[in-house]
Amino acid sequence: MDANVQETGQEHEGGWFVVDGEVEFLDDVLWTPLVEDGPAAGGARHALVTGGEPTEHVGSTLELASATALDDARRSTVRRLWSTPIAIVVAALVFTALELSGVPWRTSLGRQVLVGLAVAVPCLAVAEGAWFLATRNARGRLVRAMGGHRTRGQYDRQRAVVSEER
Repeated sequence: MDANVQETGQEHEGGWFVVDGEVEFLDDVLWTPLVEDGPAAGGARHALVTGGEPTEHVGSTLELASATALDDARRSTVRRLWSTPIAIVVAALVFTALELSGVPWRTSLGRQVLVGLAVAVPCLAVAEGAWFLATRNARGRLVRAMGGHRTRGQYDRQRAVVSEER
């Protein structure tokens, strides 16, 4: 470790790190923020990984995601988490509505596929579009609620570390 770098003593679990140039969420790592002094302090914040999984990162220093990258990664994680359940519910509702509507859409397999897709695809597009609009603010209520309490806590702790004054 560099002579101008020291541990803060606070250990955190999970976080968003820059690994190989991309922001990745490492859920099970234990890390300690580093305080950097000198000319290198003008750059990004770093953390020393002290334990957890994956073990390949234990003992190494990783760059913490910047505030903007952290927000983008958190929002993307929440969107991915809920996109599949939203699609399943919307598809089930569409096919239930088709069954209850009395439209003769099950007369043949070709008609069933054509009508099912013609109705389901636009409904799915609208639902996913509404989800993306509703989650555009990474620090908004919906993203915070839908992300879960554990990752919300990890996000808040890392956001505080990244935005600290040096």
